Amino acid sequence: MSSFSMRLLLNLHAKCSLTYSYFFLLLSCLAPFLLLSCFIALQLVVWSSHPYCIFVLVFMSSKNAYYRLISL
Repeated sequence: MSSFSMRLLLNLHAKCSLTYSYFFLLLSCLAPFLLLSCFIALQLVVWSSHPYCIFVLVFMSSKNAYYRLISL
């Protein structure tokens, strides 16, 4: 393999790696929002069937968020 094709292959690999790292960075930034939207959907389903369970879910989630904030 010539040095030109080797450099081209390495440049392509670096660009693909950079693209994947941006993708995983974006995914890690969006993950909390995706989890929050799933949690809200779960709360709506629970609210429609058992109105009092939603208060327990909200209390537990806020308690976990508080402990995570303290641990930082």
